[in-house]
Amino acid sequence: MQSPEKSGEEPHPLEAAEFSRRILELVDGLSRNSADISAEQVLDDIVQLIDSFPVEPGSSGELNFPKPYQDSYNSAIGLWNLAVTLKANGTTPTAERTSFNAQMRHTACRLASLCTLAFSSTSAAYGKIAQMALKTARAWLECDNPSMAEASLALADEFNQKHITSCQMEHDAAGTLVTEVKGKEQELQGLRISLYEVEVASALGQQQRAVDKFLEVKPCLGLHPKQVPAAAMLVYNLGVTCFKQFNFSSAAAWLSQSYEVGKLCAIGAAKQARTLRLLARAYLETGDGSNLRRALNAVDLANTEQIHPAGLYCKLSVLLKMRSSESIIKQALLEYVSHPDVSIDMALVATKDLVQDDRTALAVSGLEHLATRFQNTPSETRIRLEELELLMQLEKMEDVCRIIDHCLSAHNDYQPLSASDRQRLHNVLWKHAASAYEAGQFKSALTWYDYSADFFSSSELESRNSCKLQRNRCLCLLGLRQYDEATLALQQSRQYDPDNPYSHFLLFKIALLEGEDQKAIDELKAMVQAGNKARLMRPWISWSPMASRLAL
Repeated sequence: MQSPEKSGEEPHPLEAAEFSRRILELVDGLSRNSADISAEQVLDDIVQLIDSFPVEPGSSGELNFPKPYQDSYNSAIGLWNLAVTLKANGTTPTAERTSFNAQMRHTACRLASLCTLAFSSTSAAYGKIAQMALKTARAWLECDNPSMAEASLALADEFNQKHITSCQMEHDAAGTLVTEVKGKEQELQGLRISLYEVEVASALGQQQRAVDKFLEVKPCLGLHPKQVPAAAMLVYNLGVTCFKQFNFSSAAAWLSQSYEVGKLCAIGAAKQARTLRLLARAYLETGDGSNLRRALNAVDLANTEQIHPAGLYCKLSVLLKMRSSESIIKQALLEYVSHPDVSIDMALVATKDLVQDDRTALAVSGLEHLATRFQNTPSETRIRLEELELLMQLEKMEDVCRIIDHCLSAHNDYQPLSASDRQRLHNVLWKHAASAYEAGQFKSALTWYDYSADFFSSSELESRNSCKLQRNRCLCLLGLRQYDEATLALQQSRQYDPDNPYSHFLLFKIALLEGEDQKAIDELKAMVQAGNKARLMRPWISWSPMASRLAL
C-alpha cells in the first residue's frame, strides 16, 4: 500500500484516476450481471481494490472531492443503490444471497467512508456515512453475522460523532446555533446506534453487556417517544430468542424490560399481556423456587391486561408448582376450562397435568364441568370417557356406573358413539374386567363385561370381539359357579365361532365341574384338533385364557 501523503498535499492524480476507473468498471460489471464472471468474484475484486485505496486521510478542510475521488464515491453510491434494488426486488431471498447483499452494502459503505475521510469534512457527508453504516449493520444482523454488524456499528458511531462535531463547527463558523430540531435528530441517531449495539451484544451471547447497555440508553427513550414501541419490541424479541435457547434467566431480564418500556407508550394491553405471559413462563422454567412468586405476579398482571387461555393455563401451572391448596387450584382450573376459547384438547392437557400432580379428584371435577359445557354435543362422549378412566382409578364405582349409563342412554337415544369412542370404551371396560377377574372379583368382572355387551349392536354379534366377550363372560360365570348361564354364554360364542380352541377348553372345564367325564375327554380332543388347525391356518396366532382387549 502507498505511503500516506503529507497533510495538504493531493495524491498522484494518475493513481487516483486509475483507481477510480477500475472501481467504476467493476461496479458497472456487477450491475450488468454478466454471465462471463460471477457476481461474487466481481465483489471480491472490488474488495481487493479497496484494500489498495491510494490515499490515507489528508486534507481536513477540503469541501469538494477532486474528480477521481468524486467518481469513486459515486461508484460506492451506485454499488449501494444496487444492493438496495436487489433486496427490494426480492432477488436475494436465500441465506447465501442475503449475506452477499450485506457484503455489497459493507463494501459500498467502506469505499464511501474512505473517500469521505480523505477529502470531505462536511457534516452532511459524515451523516450519510453514519446512516449507511447503520443500515449495513442491520443487513449483517439479518444474515446472523453479529461480528460484522459490530464492526459496522463502530463505523456508524465514529461517523455520527464526526457528524455532530462537524455540524457544531459549521454553526460556530457561521455564528449560529444548532437548531433544536437538528439536535434532536443527532440524539435520535445516537439512540438508534445504541439500540443496535444492544441487539448485537445479545446476538454475540454477551447478555449482561447487552442489558447494561440497554439500561444506559433507557432514560433517553422518554425524550423520543416514537422510538419506545420499537425498543419494547426489540427487547421482547431478545427475550424470545433467549427463551428458545433455554437461557431463561436472560429471557426473564429482557421480558421484564420490555414490559417496563411498554408502559411508556400506548403499546396495547394485548402486547403487554403477551410479554407478561412469556415472562411468567421464563420464571417458571428457571426451576428456581424463589422465582415462582415472580411468575405468579407476572401471570396475574397478564390476566389483568387480557384474559387469554394461555394466561389462565400458565397460572394453573404456576399454582401446581407452588403446591397451592385444592380450593385455589380448583378455582384456576374452572376458570380455564370455562373460557370460550379453550378447546377440548387444551382442557384435557390441563386435566392430565393435574393427574400427574396426584390431583386426580380435581381433574375429575374439571372434566365434569367441561362435560356440562359441551352437553348434548359429540364432544361430550369424549370428555365422559376421560372422566370414566379417572373415576375407575379413584375406584368410585357408583360414579363410573352413572357415566356408563349416561353414555349408553345417549348412544341409544340421540348421540351414537363413534367407532373409535366405542372401541375406547370397550378397551377401558375389558381392561378393568380382566384386572377384576385376576383378583378373583368375578362379579365385578362380569359387570364390566355386561356393560361392554350393551354397546354391541345386533349386527356385531357375529364379530370376533363379540365371541371373545361371551367367552370372557363364561369364565366369570364359572367363577361364580353359575354353570347354566356360563353354558348359555358359551353357546352364543360358538354360534359364530364354533371351532375356537378355547371354546372347547371351556366346554371341557364345564363338563369336569358337572362330573361328565366322557364329555370332558371329547372336548379335550376337540380342543387339540381345533388348536392344531388354527396354527396351520394362522401360525402366528396364540390364545390365552382371558382376552383383556378387543381385536384390532
